[in-house]
Amino acid sequence: MPLSQDRLLVEADAEAVAERVVDRLIEALSAAGRRPLGLATGRTMEPVYAALRRRLEAFEPVVRGRLLAGWSSFNLDDYIGLAADHPASFHAAMDRNLGEPLGLSPAQLRLPDGGAPDPEAEARRYARALAAAGGLGLQLLGLGENGHVGFNEPPAAQVSSPAACA
Repeated sequence: MPLSQDRLLVEADAEAVAERVVDRLIEALSAAGRRPLGLATGRTMEPVYAALRRRLEAFEPVVRGRLLAGWSSFNLDDYIGLAADHPASFHAAMDRNLGEPLGLSPAQLRLPDGGAPDPEAEARRYARALAAAGGLGLQLLGLGENGHVGFNEPPAAQVSSPAACA
């Protein structure tokens, strides 16, 4: 299915969802005139990245090498105040999940610098780098147990009375 078509797909379980997402990732990585991938971290992405590693490992070395040589991605975010080498940073998570296993360089697997002294200037720098790369071709977003999408938390439920908290 071309990336430009939108439709809702329902799968049996997380593994089937991960395989379907990997189909889309491989399609995006293989597309002529491809643009960078937009990636995310978190538990939603762990089975996706595991399936992507398995799938890429199964490719012939020449095909795998071509896909990885052309890899370009930008992550959504990172924690302000955490250096890239901090184990809890999204940089570290992406290195564990994709960077090290696939041999991707920091120039291929880009994230904002959470340790930057001026977060607003870093956000502007990151936005310029994304624009210079041509924008995103495909964006992955995580879905949290509390309903958050892409690290945007849902509003807290209003409490109408103290009894409602019990």
